[in-house]
Amino acid sequence: MNKLRLTITFVIFLATLAIYTASPITAHTDSIWSLYLSTSLIRTGNFNLDEYSGLIPPDDYRTEHLNGHIYSFYPIGTPLMAAPVVYILDHLPLFNGVNLSSFLASRPPGIDVWRVEKFVASTIVALNAMVVFALALQYLNVFKSVILTMIFALATPAWSTASRGLWQHGPSMLCLSIALYLVLLAKRKPALSPLVALPLVLSYVVRPTNIISIAIFTLYIFVVHRRYFWQYVLCLIIFFAPFLIYNYSIYQQVLPSYYMPQLLGNLDPKALVGTIISPSRGLVIFAPIFLLSFYGAFRRLIHAGKLWFQEIDIYLVGILILHWLVISASPAWYGGWSVGPRYFTDMVPYLTFFLIPILEISTPSPENKVIHKIGIPVFICLAAFSIFVNYRCSTNIGPMQWNGKPNDIDSNQYRLWDWTDIQFLRNLCPGDGYQAPKCWFYATNATAPLRSPSLSFVSSYNATIFIQRSRH
Repeated sequence: MNKLRLTITFVIFLATLAIYTASPITAHTDSIWSLYLSTSLIRTGNFNLDEYSGLIPPDDYRTEHLNGHIYSFYPIGTPLMAAPVVYILDHLPLFNGVNLSSFLASRPPGIDVWRVEKFVASTIVALNAMVVFALALQYLNVFKSVILTMIFALATPAWSTASRGLWQHGPSMLCLSIALYLVLLAKRKPALSPLVALPLVLSYVVRPTNIISIAIFTLYIFVVHRRYFWQYVLCLIIFFAPFLIYNYSIYQQVLPSYYMPQLLGNLDPKALVGTIISPSRGLVIFAPIFLLSFYGAFRRLIHAGKLWFQEIDIYLVGILILHWLVISASPAWYGGWSVGPRYFTDMVPYLTFFLIPILEISTPSPENKVIHKIGIPVFICLAAFSIFVNYRCSTNIGPMQWNGKPNDIDSNQYRLWDWTDIQFLRNLCPGDGYQAPKCWFYATNATAPLRSPSLSFVSSYNATIFIQRSRH
């Protein structure tokens, strides 16, 4: 049986990687220098971009100049986690006999670079799918674990956002998934609990909002594994030290400016609602399968009874709520030029975890006969629609072009609430119309065509180059 599970795990990785790599849409906004930074790390051993100074515009918002060097404005965690994959690729003749580092040295970001970046990002998320499968096996049989893993991989922003480029979200999800998996293993082997510190610290190096997970997981270990708590704290200190030392050597402070709280604003009620149900940014619009996660969390808390504080579930609910509040306090809560609920992408592993109770009750019994009869069709419909949404956003240029047509989303945020022009429906209008579902009900469309009919599916790579400022 162990051999079967290992085989299925490997097949999941290959299948997920193949789907992600074959999906043509790439992200090239904030992540544009991530691949270059990974290459710089493996070739020069440092995190500056000096060797690419001739390729980087002096006013590029994604970089900053410090002490005579060029650094990425964004955290170093993503290039660091991508480095092993980049190292392997750098030893392959990808570009007519030229290796990756030599190719990047003379080429500004373009379609070939974006494809490599997408492959690296896809590899990270495919590895995450393997962790989700291993996590699911703690509760479900092999068949249901595969179903849960495929939902994670294809019905969520793991496909439409994290795998499209080297954002922070893919590595962030992987770190949090590993941390959750270790926590579950520690229920049987408490001595493993100090090891949770490593993926948690790395998640913070990738993305500062993961400080929430660090705080809540630390509370959990204090409550549940108090015997090993000080070992866990010692591991946190040891793993954090290199990051803090590095920051001080570059910024003369323990944290870079990207980690400072001034990037947040006041909590916006509109953002609280928008991150959940905005037609073009809402979590349950782009992944309606997660509507069932709320019910799954409720079931787990009810079953925990008075011992809820001994189970990880209430702590994960706390993380989800605090994360929701933090991203809603961001002035750019909608994620800038992106697709769907980008800022919620980091929480996909936790939300997927709360689908486990739904699959647990999918076997009929006298206690859940009614739930089973109603729930299975609902589950299938929500999963199918979620896959459709994320498929469109990963294979059609229209949803990304939505950010700029008919006008810039950063300057016209009213469009986030326009139910007549939903992002994931772009390019589903007949003729030259592009605002769907509006075009389905009106014979004429008030706006100009988004793209020429002569543009082929493959050439959509070059249809638009997105270099808008997001900085989050």
